Amino acid sequence: MRTYGIGKRLIMGLTGTAIAVSCGLSMGSPADGAQGDRYYLISHGMDIAIVASDQEDVTALVSQCGYDASKFILDVSAGDGYTAVTLRDAMEASVTVDGETLTVRASGGTVEQLLEELNVELAADDIISHSKDEALRDGMVVRIYRVTFEEEYTDETVAHGTKYTDDATMKKGTEKTVTEGSDGTKRLYYRVKYVDGVEDSRELVREETVKEAVDTVISRGTKVETKKTDTGKNTTTNKSNGTTGKTNATNKNNGTTNKTNTTHSVTVKDGTITTASGETYKYSKVVNLKATAYSYSAGSITASGAPVQVGIVAAKPSTLPQGTRVYIVTEDGKYTYGPAIVGDTPGGDIIDLFYETEEECRQFGVRQANVYVLS
Repeated sequence: MRTYGIGKRLIMGLTGTAIAVSCGLSMGSPADGAQGDRYYLISHGMDIAIVASDQEDVTALVSQCGYDASKFILDVSAGDGYTAVTLRDAMEASVTVDGETLTVRASGGTVEQLLEELNVELAADDIISHSKDEALRDGMVVRIYRVTFEEEYTDETVAHGTKYTDDATMKKGTEKTVTEGSDGTKRLYYRVKYVDGVEDSRELVREETVKEAVDTVISRGTKVETKKTDTGKNTTTNKSNGTTGKTNATNKNNGTTNKTNTTHSVTVKDGTITTASGETYKYSKVVNLKATAYSYSAGSITASGAPVQVGIVAAKPSTLPQGTRVYIVTEDGKYTYGPAIVGDTPGGDIIDLFYETEEECRQFGVRQANVYVLS
């Protein structure tokens, strides 16, 4: 064990290595030092050096003693007649925040102490990559993510609808726009989260109506312009053949011309109808219904959407659905309406036959008819 006298104190090398520096420095008692020399006690762990030097730059002095000063933290304190220089192993730690990276050399401590050293303040919502009480490590990089919240809004279009109303003063099948519709606008407010200036998420917090949507209103006519005649039996005598009833009406269905003439007899046998001219029609069943006659003014539209015409008849859908092809002969055999298509709806469970004139309707009256459903 070697001892060195410094003033009135004794400094012992203990169990470490006593370092003597020869490059312009001296080691020994104060009496041995040159005039104006200062005494330094340089320690690194268990290694201790006592140096007499006129060097005032402690970092330079440490380097002259053979240490790489860049690798240490130098703690300098004044002692009794000497200056104590303690070398602590240094580590590098960095903080990346607000778009830049700050680096310091430290001998230890925690993440929180690192932030304090660099004067980095955290807001309540900021995100930190490490726990504040985590011990620093050499090369550690602590990242701070700045979190902010903004309220933003977007406008969205609210599509308008369409409403229909019935107008009894307008002809059936016609429409008129009463109110032109217009789209509305609603405003949606969001709480938007930004992390380092980049949107991370958004949450809808409320909405308000900027402009109400206005529905289009369209009136649809329901008025049926009809001169329907349902007179009951009202027959005339046809002296040429001794039968009663109106002669005929033209059947325009399917582009053919047939006569519903009392003089046109038909033969029904084995599911086949044969006319006096030799035409044949196959049928699957026969329905006996009360038959009436009606007439509409030109241009009127049936329930099926087709214009009224001879050859389009009306029947209850549950009895004869629209589109059913039929052949109609009155039960008394005096009227043969002939082939027709169900395209309209009457007021009851009847078969209603269209004629072009009121006079023809009066002649027909009300009769029972055999309605043959064609195959």
